[in-house]
Amino acid sequence: MTRDAPVVDDYTLARLTTLLRARAGLELPPSRAPDAAAALARATARSGLRSADEYLAAVEAGAAPVQELIDQLTVQETYFFRTAGQFDLIRRLLRQRVIARGGVGVRAWSAGCATGEEAYSLAILFEQEGIADLHRILATDVSRGALERARRAIYRAWSFRDVDPGIVRGYFRAVDDTFVLEPRIRDRVAFAPLNLADPVYPQATAGTAELDLILCRNVFIYLSAATIRDVAARLHACLADGGWLVTSPTDPPLAELAPFHTVITDGGVVYHRGPVSDATAAAVGGVAAAPPGAVVAPIRRDDDSSAARRRKRTTSTRRKRPSSGLHTGGASGLRASRPAIAAAPRPEARAEREAAALSAEQLRALADRAPALAEAAAREATARHPLSAELHLLRGIVLYGQSKADDAAGELRRALFLDRSLAIGHYLLARIHRERGQLERARACYDAVRRLCAARPADEVVPHAEGVAAGVLAASADTEIRAIDAADGARRRP
Repeated sequence: MTRDAPVVDDYTLARLTTLLRARAGLELPPSRAPDAAAALARATARSGLRSADEYLAAVEAGAAPVQELIDQLTVQETYFFRTAGQFDLIRRLLRQRVIARGGVGVRAWSAGCATGEEAYSLAILFEQEGIADLHRILATDVSRGALERARRAIYRAWSFRDVDPGIVRGYFRAVDDTFVLEPRIRDRVAFAPLNLADPVYPQATAGTAELDLILCRNVFIYLSAATIRDVAARLHACLADGGWLVTSPTDPPLAELAPFHTVITDGGVVYHRGPVSDATAAAVGGVAAAPPGAVVAPIRRDDDSSAARRRKRTTSTRRKRPSSGLHTGGASGLRASRPAIAAAPRPEARAEREAAALSAEQLRALADRAPALAEAAAREATARHPLSAELHLLRGIVLYGQSKADDAAGELRRALFLDRSLAIGHYLLARIHRERGQLERARACYDAVRRLCAARPADEVVPHAEGVAAGVLAASADTEIRAIDAADGARRRP
């Protein structure tokens, strides 16, 4: 911000937050307040108006466009084949849809495409799969500035981090210090402006209906809770029967917001329109989770000797309340409990549960001895047993202890999707939300902790919480909620 830039006070910033939520469904966390203030000041200076307050009044009245603010505040940080594991999954989804459609063209949508790297990655993937002439790719974003850059298809080296050099050589032309996408790939993607918060889709003429594949990754984390629910329902309606929706591991779970059927894979949870057969789940390398509305409950077996040993160990620690704060950043000393299984019963279910329980015990032991190796072991364990809530939770705890908050949040969401009763999972996810400044989401998670712990005896040890009793965890969550409420109240005061 220059020395002569308009001053943005707290009241004006609050007006900006309300405006962005109403016009674009965007949630502006406190952590982004400096960015928002700078963006508002720049937009005010360019408008020629005298103050940020005057500029906001013009936007609210429709006399000035809100698009400039949206362009400044939406993050356009992306790169080609972002999250390689997910693109391996996307490749399998494409193959499944090509076979299911009997060679008929596949229709895909990159929603929230930013500067185009994701959409063009998808176009390259289509060519690699030999279906370049049997597809249609639509790419949309709320930022018109980002779309202009996407249409140019000219990128710098930073857009190719973690990309196979063969991709760059095969599909781009080096021009000075930039890389220009080959026209045959560029021309296969149609770009259009679209605000996901606007109820203008599905629409056949706009290409947002009867889709086989939708990528909407790293978008939901910027939306308000109400907008997330509306967008999830509309994206479900945009899919053809048998179509797939792919979100980022850091995005919130959508299974409870729209009638999706879900498949859990090594590349994350993916959403399907319509029931998922075992053959379909196997074709994409995953396992079908419980259908919408199914009751998911922890497995309990009185005749399981290992479970009995764990119950005995837990009971013996009930009276050992910790005298200091919570220590939930690592996996050391985690107590075991049976994982929740969300799939339909299968003959081999008992053997799978026992193998998952053994993997969890091995993972806890490895985390105690060699934390640096624990994450790799956790990744392998969750790939082998994708329906083990306990394993996803333990992997999330390990990742959080390694300061990998984004990856940890994804694993914790998977664990809670499989078993909503994991109080420590809600607690850690709340901490991550609060660290990001997402106070509304943090408060909801802390409230879940408080409710779950209230249903237990106060001196009962919470599973996986390093010996912390339910009363202690509930009191900690209550303290956090009061702090969030106080901060929110201070922010709202003029």
